[in-house]
Amino acid sequence: PLTVKRRQVVRLEVRIRSLHITTLGKALKGGRTGDLIPVRNIRSRKTVYGVVQADGTVLVLVGSEQ
Repeated sequence: PLTVKRRQVVRLEVRIRSLHITTLGKALKGGRTGDLIPVRNIRSRKTVYGVVQADGTVLVLVGSEQ
């Protein structure tokens, strides 16, 4: 089963050492835990890539903005 569905609003999280930043995004593709998916940041409208976590959060890969 999918952890995140396409078009679902998800929490995006970036972790850089002890700095944690979160915002909301819309999944552009569905994914299971551990999958790499594209997500559009709702505020900036930029597409980033991240790994789906078990709780539905998407952990953004630093430098993945397109």
